[in-house]
Amino acid sequence: MGALLRAWLHPEAHLGYELPDPIKASSAYFVLFMLLELAVSTYQGKKVYNLRQSLSNLSAGFFLVFLDVFTKALFIFPYSWLRSRVAIIPDDLELGWLHQVLGFLIVDHS
Repeated sequence: MGALLRAWLHPEAHLGYELPDPIKASSAYFVLFMLLELAVSTYQGKKVYNLRQSLSNLSAGFFLVFLDVFTKALFIFPYSWLRSRVAIIPDDLELGWLHQVLGFLIVDHS
């Protein structure tokens, strides 16, 4: 694994401080707004949530997020392994990091 890929995967080691995790922050806001919507609908006397359907939808959403992470890992790790052994462009050149970023973007948007 090249130095730039390590810096991409672990930016806090390069910066000297830890970056906030956007997934944790967005999950907290998601739950907060869901509870707020439940409180407002209960106050107004509307039945918005069905417990079974809500749990099923949340489970499906979490499953899709985890599946997406593992699917991307199936492409990124072999790419990183092949890149470290068969790379034509070395990591220390400017084109080396560009090649890694382009590879990441292709996998990310596939």
